[in-house]
Amino acid sequence: MKRRTTGLRDEETALLALYAKPGTTPHRTLGELVPEVAVRSESSAIRALMLAGHRAVEEEHLRRAYDRAVEAGDIDPEALAWHAAAGSVSAALWAQE
Repeated sequence: MKRRTTGLRDEETALLALYAKPGTTPHRTLGELVPEVAVRSESSAIRALMLAGHRAVEEEHLRRAYDRAVEAGDIDPEALAWHAAAGSVSAALWAQE
């Protein structure tokens, strides 16, 4: 992993500290959402949050694409299941990067 400098505002630093601190609800939840990243520091919390954010964005992208297709009459319920599965696989593959 290459080091990159990112300037965080005070409120962002405080938020990150919640996710990095063991025993907090945000820390536990992040561990459940991104179990492949052991959150032991602010750096690992940033990695886990980045992956969780990517997965959320990808899921939203697929949902919007599906909604557009439904509105256009181009998709059926079986296709919805396929899109959901594809999103999960995509997120899992991204996490392995």
